[in-house]
Amino acid sequence: MSLKIELGVVVFTALAGLGVFHEAKPLEPLAPTERHSAFIAEDYAAFDRDFEVKGETCEVGLERRGMCFTSSPLQARIIEGQPVPLNVPLLAAEFPILVALPVKEETQKLLRYGTTLALIDTESRVVEDVLYLDANTFADATGDDQTQMVTKAEDKTVG
Repeated sequence: MSLKIELGVVVFTALAGLGVFHEAKPLEPLAPTERHSAFIAEDYAAFDRDFEVKGETCEVGLERRGMCFTSSPLQARIIEGQPVPLNVPLLAAEFPILVALPVKEETQKLLRYGTTLALIDTESRVVEDVLYLDANTFADATGDDQTQMVTKAEDKTVG
């Protein structure tokens, strides 16, 4: 008798499950993520400025992750429109940075050198866009006055 009851429960559960699946609507495909081939204001805004990490003042970084970026001599060698020099390693941006920023094109790689982000073409190593995180505004961070930003980076690394 208990076998019949158990079998009845199993059959009822299976039929109920089929009914649920039959009535469930198929999931709509996710909208494709918009990809960007250049830095946008949202990229610049993703970073925190003028905060403290472990008692030290930080000009730029990700405060919520305890990441503080300082300038690097390599960032002066990253020039938009030019390939990354062969003797400069392709330093991929850290995972928290990748997560914080809008999605970029599949053919691009996001690099970080000190306080500078660069988007490069993965095949040619050509720098397609640069974002100077230590700039005061997004316009300054992406503007044509890159010479000023490179000079600023070089000044920070000297001395």
